[in-house]
Amino acid sequence: MKRILSTVIAATFSLALFAQDNTAILNKIKEKAPSTISSGFTETRSSVSAPKDCKTLTGKLEFKTPEFLSMEYDNGELFKIDGNRMNILRGEKSLSFDLAKNKPMKNLSHLLIYAFRGMVQELVDEQDTTLLISSDNGEYVITLAAKVQAVKGYKNATFRYDSATGRIKSMYLVEFNGKSTGYELK
Repeated sequence: MKRILSTVIAATFSLALFAQDNTAILNKIKEKAPSTISSGFTETRSSVSAPKDCKTLTGKLEFKTPEFLSMEYDNGELFKIDGNRMNILRGEKSLSFDLAKNKPMKNLSHLLIYAFRGMVQELVDEQDTTLLISSDNGEYVITLAAKVQAVKGYKNATFRYDSATGRIKSMYLVEFNGKSTGYELK
């Protein structure tokens, strides 16, 4: 009985330390995250029907707190979030969304903006996901996974942050339908 009790106490203590470490990491990312980012980027898109066939795009990314993100692609595409507006331009197709009225696009907006701002815990709470944190070669690797399967949206999202600066370095998003998109900042 004493052995079982000491094992339970040790496990509880380990979980408490792990939770403290995770909280410290999330706080560090949030506190250090830069308020502006100007960077080149590479985006890799995979399709559902042919996951091995990837499309790679490049462009210029601008981010400013509190809610501005612009991704201008070298091929002329544009993805832009500015407050409660999201605009997407692909070829001849131009879309504009009022984020106050469109929950799926608001969730996408928050996923991106919160990730850039280092607001991981807020993202976990708002979008009801699980959280996994690890370290790899001077980077914090944060993985969020949806708790509930849905028709649209993201099954999981993985962000890599520079552990010294708190700056986001990459993100990898997987939709429920299997389509994935990866971003690398330069």
